[in-house]
Amino acid sequence: MEADRDTNHALKQALARRRKNDLPVDFTFHAMQQVRKAAYARRKRAEVGGIVSLALGSVFLVWLLWYVLAVYLEFNLVAHLSRFRILGQSGLWGFYVYIALLALLLLGLDHWLRKRRRESV
Repeated sequence: MEADRDTNHALKQALARRRKNDLPVDFTFHAMQQVRKAAYARRKRAEVGGIVSLALGSVFLVWLLWYVLAVYLEFNLVAHLSRFRILGQSGLWGFYVYIALLALLLLGLDHWLRKRRRESV
């Protein structure tokens, strides 16, 4: 009888301790929500890192172009620009039309590639 009482008492204590350490009902939901937040933060961090590296690369290329033209080749931009005629004369209209057509071509190509990418995904 004494052994049964000790066994029952030990079981009751074990069950009482177990109830204190139970996980909440929505533990899985909250854990998955934290996993989703961490994955989203990782994607955003990678995206921002890509944009920053692209910007730094662009700045480096512009600096490299300036260095090669101005320092290495001793190119004087002011002297070359002074030879162009003023906008009122028709000499620059061909240049402006050429640039506008290039911009439209690039915009069209960008639109076509983005549309093709959306369709493939």
